Amino acid sequence: MTMTAEREAELLEALESVAWQYGYRTVRDGQAVLMARPDSTLEYVWHVLGWADPHPVTEFQPCPEKGCRLWGEHRSAKPDDDRLFCYLHSGDNDRGETEASNATAN
Repeated sequence: MTMTAEREAELLEALESVAWQYGYRTVRDGQAVLMARPDSTLEYVWHVLGWADPHPVTEFQPCPEKGCRLWGEHRSAKPDDDRLFCYLHSGDNDRGETEASNATAN
């Protein structure tokens, strides 16, 4: 079966959507990354996309809280702070200190 370039692009876009939906979001060496491991299906998606595992992500930055391994996706609750924090360190959560300390544990 011959595949058109348009169909191939569509399938790669669908696989990238799967990667973003189900990939593991973390921080490695100060860089936001998306990981497939330990899921063998996602590892195959990464292989087809030609991505390294972990895959560096430039669209997001790590939470600026020292030692946090989560992505900064939420504005600080402080009006004068424009940085993006994870949901635990944004100052606008009710999850308590235990969960926040787990995010920064080694």
